[in-house]
Amino acid sequence: MNYEELLTDVAKNYPDHVKNARVLEAFSVSNKAPFVRSFFPDCTHVGLDTVIGPGVDIKSNILGDVDISLLEKFDVLVSCRRLDEDPHWIKNLTNLSRSLRPGGLIVLEWAKSDDGPNGEDVTTLVEELGFGLVSHEEPDEDDGNWTVVARSTVPDRKAKKVKEEKGEY
Repeated sequence: MNYEELLTDVAKNYPDHVKNARVLEAFSVSNKAPFVRSFFPDCTHVGLDTVIGPGVDIKSNILGDVDISLLEKFDVLVSCRRLDEDPHWIKNLTNLSRSLRPGGLIVLEWAKSDDGPNGEDVTTLVEELGFGLVSHEEPDEDDGNWTVVARSTVPDRKAKKVKEEKGEY
Protein backbone atom coordinates (compact mmCIF):
# COMPACT_ATOMS: atom_id res chain seq x y z
CA MET A 1 0.00 0.00 0.00
CA ASN A 2 1.37 3.43 -0.89
CA TYR A 3 0.71 6.68 0.93
CA GLU A 4 -2.11 7.69 -1.40
CA GLU A 5 -3.97 4.43 -0.77
CA LEU A 6 -3.26 4.68 2.96
CA LEU A 7 -4.61 8.23 3.25
CA THR A 8 -7.65 7.36 1.13
CA ASP A 9 -8.36 4.48 3.51
CA VAL A 10 -7.94 6.71 6.59
CA ALA A 11 -10.24 9.39 5.12
CA LYS A 12 -12.89 6.76 4.36
CA ASN A 13 -12.74 4.91 7.70
CA TYR A 14 -12.11 7.83 10.09
CA PRO A 15 -14.18 10.78 8.86
CA ASP A 16 -14.13 12.34 12.33
CA HIS A 17 -10.33 12.55 12.08
CA VAL A 18 -10.15 14.22 8.67
CA LYS A 19 -12.48 17.20 9.11
CA ASN A 20 -12.02 20.05 11.57
CA ALA A 21 -9.20 18.14 13.24
CA ARG A 22 -5.69 19.06 14.36
CA VAL A 23 -3.09 17.24 12.26
CA LEU A 24 0.61 16.95 13.14
CA GLU A 25 2.71 16.12 10.09
CA ALA A 26 6.07 14.68 11.09
CA PHE A 27 8.81 15.10 8.50
CA SER A 28 6.49 17.41 6.59
CA VAL A 29 8.92 18.99 4.12
CA SER A 30 8.44 17.37 0.76
CA ASN A 31 6.46 17.63 -2.40
CA LYS A 32 3.91 15.42 -0.59
CA ALA A 33 2.90 18.04 2.00
CA PRO A 34 0.12 19.59 -0.15
CA PHE A 35 -1.02 16.11 -1.14
CA VAL A 36 -1.18 14.89 2.47
CA ARG A 37 -3.07 18.03 3.48
CA SER A 38 -5.65 17.44 0.76
CA PHE A 39 -6.86 14.38 2.70
CA PHE A 40 -7.48 16.50 5.80
CA PRO A 41 -9.71 19.38 4.60
CA ASP A 42 -10.73 22.13 6.96
CA CYS A 43 -8.10 20.95 9.46
CA THR A 44 -5.43 22.79 11.36
CA HIS A 45 -2.01 21.52 10.24
CA VAL A 46 1.34 21.79 11.98
CA GLY A 47 4.35 20.57 10.00
CA LEU A 48 7.42 19.40 11.87
CA ASP A 49 10.77 18.57 10.27
CA THR A 50 14.53 18.71 10.67
CA VAL A 51 14.84 21.23 7.82
CA ILE A 52 13.02 24.40 6.79
CA GLY A 53 10.88 24.16 3.68
CA PRO A 54 7.34 24.01 2.32
CA GLY A 55 4.92 22.58 4.85
CA VAL A 56 7.26 23.09 7.83
CA ASP A 57 6.04 25.17 10.77
CA ILE A 58 8.51 23.92 13.41
CA LYS A 59 12.14 22.94 12.78
CA SER A 60 14.09 20.75 15.19
CA ASN A 61 17.32 18.82 14.63
CA ILE A 62 15.79 15.80 16.36
CA LEU A 63 12.00 15.66 16.44
CA GLY A 64 12.22 13.74 19.70
CA ASP A 65 13.65 16.88 21.30
CA VAL A 66 10.62 19.04 20.49
CA ASP A 67 8.81 19.97 23.70
CA ILE A 68 5.45 18.45 22.85
CA SER A 69 3.93 19.93 26.00
CA LEU A 70 4.18 23.34 24.32
CA LEU A 71 1.96 22.20 21.48
CA GLU A 72 -1.79 21.74 21.65
CA LYS A 73 -3.00 18.16 21.39
CA PHE A 74 -3.60 16.66 17.95
CA ASP A 75 -6.18 14.29 16.52
CA VAL A 76 -3.84 12.74 13.95
CA LEU A 77 -0.09 12.20 13.62
CA VAL A 78 0.91 11.57 9.99
CA SER A 79 4.31 10.60 8.64
CA CYS A 80 4.66 9.55 5.00
CA ARG A 81 7.90 8.33 3.44
CA ARG A 82 10.45 9.46 5.99
CA LEU A 83 10.58 7.01 8.90
CA ASP A 84 13.07 4.88 6.98
CA GLU A 85 15.49 7.85 6.82
CA ASP A 86 15.28 8.72 10.52
CA PRO A 87 18.12 7.37 12.70
CA HIS A 88 16.19 8.61 15.78
CA TRP A 89 12.85 7.09 14.82
CA ILE A 90 12.25 5.43 18.22
CA LYS A 91 12.84 8.63 20.19
CA ASN A 92 10.91 10.72 17.68
CA LEU A 93 7.88 8.44 17.44
CA THR A 94 7.79 8.04 21.22
CA ASN A 95 7.83 11.79 21.76
CA LEU A 96 5.43 12.67 18.98
CA SER A 97 2.90 10.04 20.10
CA ARG A 98 2.47 12.06 23.31
CA SER A 99 0.96 14.86 21.24
CA LEU A 100 -2.20 12.90 20.47
CA ARG A 101 -5.57 13.34 22.14
CA PRO A 102 -7.44 10.31 23.48
CA GLY A 103 -8.62 8.33 20.47
CA GLY A 104 -6.05 10.01 18.20
CA LEU A 105 -4.61 8.22 15.17
CA ILE A 106 -1.02 7.51 14.21
CA VAL A 107 -0.73 7.11 10.42
CA LEU A 108 2.67 5.94 9.17
CA GLU A 109 4.01 4.94 5.77
CA TRP A 110 7.66 4.34 4.98
CA ALA A 111 9.83 2.62 2.42
CA LYS A 112 11.39 -0.73 3.05
CA SER A 113 15.13 -0.29 3.48
CA ASP A 114 18.09 -2.15 4.90
CA ASP A 115 18.85 0.69 7.33
CA GLY A 116 15.33 1.68 8.41
CA PRO A 117 12.91 0.02 10.79
CA ASN A 118 10.79 -2.91 9.73
CA GLY A 119 7.07 -3.24 10.41
CA GLU A 120 7.54 -5.50 13.41
CA ASP A 121 9.85 -2.95 15.08
CA VAL A 122 7.37 -0.13 14.54
CA THR A 123 4.21 -2.04 15.49
CA THR A 124 5.90 -3.31 18.66
CA LEU A 125 6.87 0.24 19.65
CA VAL A 126 3.41 1.63 18.83
CA GLU A 127 1.75 -1.04 20.96
CA GLU A 128 4.24 -0.52 23.80
CA LEU A 129 3.33 3.18 23.72
CA GLY A 130 -0.29 2.20 24.42
CA PHE A 131 -1.81 2.37 20.96
CA GLY A 132 -4.11 -0.24 19.49
CA LEU A 133 -3.08 -1.44 16.07
CA VAL A 134 -5.84 -0.76 13.53
CA SER A 135 -3.99 -1.90 10.41
CA HIS A 136 -0.52 -2.94 9.37
CA GLU A 137 0.68 -3.88 5.90
CA GLU A 138 4.01 -5.28 4.87
CA PRO A 139 5.59 -4.36 1.56
CA ASP A 140 5.06 -6.67 -1.36
CA GLU A 141 7.43 -7.11 -4.26
CA ASP A 142 5.80 -4.34 -6.31
CA ASP A 143 5.36 -1.85 -3.49
CA GLY A 144 8.19 -1.57 -1.00
CA ASN A 145 6.26 0.33 1.65
CA TRP A 146 5.24 -0.49 5.20
CA THR A 147 2.07 1.06 6.63
CA VAL A 148 0.73 1.30 10.17
CA VAL A 149 -2.43 2.89 11.52
CA ALA A 150 -2.94 2.84 15.27
CA ARG A 151 -5.42 4.44 17.65
CA SER A 152 -4.73 5.90 21.06
CA THR A 153 -6.17 3.77 23.85
CA VAL A 154 -5.89 6.14 26.80
CA PRO A 155 -7.10 3.77 29.54
CA ASP A 156 -4.44 1.26 28.44
CA ARG A 157 -1.77 3.99 28.40
CA LYS A 158 -2.73 5.06 31.94
CA ALA A 159 -2.78 1.45 33.14
CA LYS A 160 0.65 0.86 31.66
CA LYS A 161 2.03 3.92 33.47
CA VAL A 162 0.58 2.71 36.77
CA LYS A 163 2.06 -0.75 36.24
CA GLU A 164 5.43 0.78 35.37
CA GLU A 165 5.36 2.85 38.57
CA LYS A 166 4.56 -0.31 40.56
CA GLY A 167 7.41 -2.17 38.83
CA GLU A 168 5.05 -4.64 37.11
CA TYR A 169 6.48 -3.97 33.63
